[in-house]
Amino acid sequence: MLLFVVLFYVYPLKFLWSVVLAPLEGRTGEGIMTNAQVPALFGIYGTGVTAVFSILALMHRHAYAKRDQLGLSAEEALEARVRVYSNFGVASIGALSILVAFVIGRLAPRLAGLGGFVYFLIGVVEWQIGAYHSRQRRNIQRISKASTAHV
Repeated sequence: MLLFVVLFYVYPLKFLWSVVLAPLEGRTGEGIMTNAQVPALFGIYGTGVTAVFSILALMHRHAYAKRDQLGLSAEEALEARVRVYSNFGVASIGALSILVAFVIGRLAPRLAGLGGFVYFLIGVVEWQIGAYHSRQRRNIQRISKASTAHV
């Protein structure tokens, strides 16, 4: 399923980059894509992002659910859990981008490209998840040191 989604996801990416790079190549945006087509492009792209990262999150969730059978250490289990949060976070941003592109595309078609700027939120999400991961890892290490000190 992941392979299919990744292959499907690459095709609209080609069009997105052709629009982004058009000014650098000396082409105007005209003839490449109309303003009315931008929400559809972000819809397809966002669907791909949401699908890819949701599948990755579900795979990590499955690994986390089977952590005892897989013999994961506390830190490895934490890593699996954090990857679930991270991937669902990025998937949510993809869904938000679709929503922004379509809502703004209806209200102000020339601004539908703002749906692309939503992806800058990935940095904020990853920063927060990274901070959570660091706190939890320190807690695990502190508990591990305390339990070995009592032995």
